[in-house]
Amino acid sequence: MQIIADSPDHEILEEAISILGLADELSSLATLEQDGIGLEDGPGPWTVFAPTDEAFELFTEEMGWTLNDLLESQFLSNIINQHIVNGCIDEYNFSYEIDESCFDLNNPLLSTDLEFNIATNLDGESLQFIVNENSIYVVGQQNTVEIIVSDLIAFNGIVHVIDAVITPKIEEIQSGSCDLWTLELTSSIEQGWDGDALGLVINNTLAETITVSEGSQEFVYQFGVDQNDIVDLLYFANGPSGSYNSYKLTDGEGQVIVQWTGNFNNYPTGYSGIYACESVKGVCEKITVELNSEFGWGWPYSSLDVFRNGNYDQSIEMPIGYSQITQINAYENDMFDFIVNTQLMFPEELGGYKIRTESGTTLVDEDNVNEAPESSYNIVVCESEDNISLSDIKSQEPSLVKMIDILGREQKNIKRHYFILHIR
Repeated sequence: MQIIADSPDHEILEEAISILGLADELSSLATLEQDGIGLEDGPGPWTVFAPTDEAFELFTEEMGWTLNDLLESQFLSNIINQHIVNGCIDEYNFSYEIDESCFDLNNPLLSTDLEFNIATNLDGESLQFIVNENSIYVVGQQNTVEIIVSDLIAFNGIVHVIDAVITPKIEEIQSGSCDLWTLELTSSIEQGWDGDALGLVINNTLAETITVSEGSQEFVYQFGVDQNDIVDLLYFANGPSGSYNSYKLTDGEGQVIVQWTGNFNNYPTGYSGIYACESVKGVCEKITVELNSEFGWGWPYSSLDVFRNGNYDQSIEMPIGYSQITQINAYENDMFDFIVNTQLMFPEELGGYKIRTESGTTLVDEDNVNEAPESSYNIVVCESEDNISLSDIKSQEPSLVKMIDILGREQKNIKRHYFILHIR
């Protein structure tokens, strides 16, 4: 990394590596001292094919981007990983074999090792090499670039300067029938999300795991959604930095769908049951079910099973994490049962749950320290005005009969007067 950092022609690559959190991984790419002493540990050996700033500027121009667009792109990881190979060729290998498990970090891919070889970059794609008498070319999936400076040796790696960006397959983000949704992740510290991540699940399939890398404080990810797609956001808490992290999900018109802001008084929270282009016809209230775990253990081997009007509706789970919020649509006269289903020997270790209305009114609070959460039954969120029970009718029966009797007598009197007038 120091070779790249010291180069005035690789400022864009250096910044991109920092944004992606690869600086620590590549930190051992320090230039050897004159006495040959360098760092004695760290991953590698790394081979970095380093595009110049001029190469990146040309690439962004071809893509119709600015440099900021590049550095903020959700494809930045794919682009940079095209240029990094982890592996070596040593005495234990055939001459054409690149080994990812190396005993000696001093055996990166020298220019003399590239001929007839195929390397796999960090993006999982193959790089091939064409070696001529006076030139060496790197053949990627989309284009071919030339090595213009070779064999800049570091302790656990090597840098080859190339004249163009190795272009990955960048597919245009497809807008679904409900437009593009945007996830914006932010961090208030330079460590990024520090190991935490957000899992994007669409229709019960994990679509992407995203985070804010070390050295960066923001990451924006866009994805297309279709009508009635169910979107879940799973917060994976792996470090102590949750109180510094925030995220926001907005629709194609910029309207906030869900938002979570970290602070020292609340847990990192995920959201489930978000419907795209949802028809709200008949929905009288959105209720939120929040599972909590004080120590971030989730609800292991457990779930909160939801029954609607006596029929099974869904199971809410939280395999790991501090908190998970699930949205449920309630229709008029729906009656809910929330059944705690656990295989834990000591249910008091499970954590708790709360159920709230959209306005924030608490319907159920089973989040008590050192107490096992209890199931909740017969929860009616909203009842229609015309849903009159039999007991209500019976209680009003005497007054109704009296009213009918009075109306009947009045009607007879009117008829009597009418006939008298007719006779005269």
